[in-house]
Amino acid sequence: EDPRVRLSIAPAADGSDGGHRRGVVDWFGVAGRVDLHRADGPLHWEPPAVAREVAGLYGDDDGGRRIVRATSWGELVLVDPEVGLERGLFPRAEGEYGVGPGRYVPAPVERTARAERDAEGDVVAWIETAGEVTRRFARLELWEEEIVVERAGVELVGSLVHPGPPGAPVAVVAGGSGWTDRDRVRDVALLLGAFGVAAVIHDKRGHGESGGEETVPFGEIAADLRAFAEAARGLEAVAGGRVGYLGLSRGGWYGPLAAAGDPDAAFFVDVVGPAVSPIEQETTARLDRLREGGASAEEIALGERYLRAMWAFTRTRKDGDAVLALRAEVEAAGWLGVLLGPPDLDDASWEWMRLNGDFDPKPTLRALRCPTLAVFGAEDLAVAARTNAPAMRAALRASAADPARVEVLPNADHGLRIVRRDATGARLPSHRGVGYHPDAWRTIASFIRSN
Repeated sequence: EDPRVRLSIAPAADGSDGGHRRGVVDWFGVAGRVDLHRADGPLHWEPPAVAREVAGLYGDDDGGRRIVRATSWGELVLVDPEVGLERGLFPRAEGEYGVGPGRYVPAPVERTARAERDAEGDVVAWIETAGEVTRRFARLELWEEEIVVERAGVELVGSLVHPGPPGAPVAVVAGGSGWTDRDRVRDVALLLGAFGVAAVIHDKRGHGESGGEETVPFGEIAADLRAFAEAARGLEAVAGGRVGYLGLSRGGWYGPLAAAGDPDAAFFVDVVGPAVSPIEQETTARLDRLREGGASAEEIALGERYLRAMWAFTRTRKDGDAVLALRAEVEAAGWLGVLLGPPDLDDASWEWMRLNGDFDPKPTLRALRCPTLAVFGAEDLAVAARTNAPAMRAALRASAADPARVEVLPNADHGLRIVRRDATGARLPSHRGVGYHPDAWRTIASFIRSN
């Protein structure tokens, strides 16, 4: 009912729907395209609570693995971690699913699947059928043990997610910009668990069961991560196993701070984490998205002025009216959804940028002494490999990290998922992708296990 959201679906030219219609949407001033697909069969609504019951890690006797992942809104996604394949799951009846190549497109159905429950109603297996072939994957129970740490009077709560047996390497996960509670990084724990690596995930400061203020310098988050690493080393399930750190995206700023400050860090893995400051990274990312979206030279110049004004206001808190005036110009040009920025001068995000915007990670990267792997996606529009990979290589060459590897995965985006393009060369949305780059998580887990 919001007048700022408009949706228009055009009928097919021949009067039939053909199973597919297209339309346009205007979402708060940002234009987009809508594709409407008819399902191959009837769909069944499944409560999010049921989806969470089905979610988990499954395996068969041949070493095959399946991850069923539930989003916060109840959507189910199927992942084959060995090859990175990712598929949408669409409920067709209670506990039964169609498996398709699009996250939100319930057609075509490539195979069917069902969740097998025992007499008590617990999900014990995942069964897939493709043609005449049926495979059964038994549920693999991951140990989950709560960890509570206290730092400077603030209680922080997390979990050890362990695939067993005791002694597996443990990665303390530093989440990215969307990280709030444990569930936002649980999919990483499942991906690592599929390859025999345990993970410590926790509720970020000010979220979930953790106390404290959310907006703090990177050094505070790094100290939180070290506290969880130290607590994990004392758990019976870890039993002297190696404990290191894994930083995701923004976690590539505070993850190495944690590892460099921990003499017992067994490894550090940087997953699409920047090797430049937040201000430099955000400037590059937002202007790259402008160019990808077809902005003119004049619009790109406007975007550069707007971003420079924002960063100057971050540092000085002066000339706020100039920032708002440029913001209005950007919005009128239709690019505010790309260039972003706080809606007013009192927004809390200004304080986050003041505390962290000029943080240069290179001295910290040079201080690393543990085995280190950095992984980038060649098609990443958020953390550009062309600028971050060379900076990362230079910093690690000057460090004592041994080994120190930097990998750029071809055709991979910020989530290390394969990028697909249409016939015109335009990038397709990630939910129409095929999944993770096949070398992504296998490479990461192999590095952790071997170092």
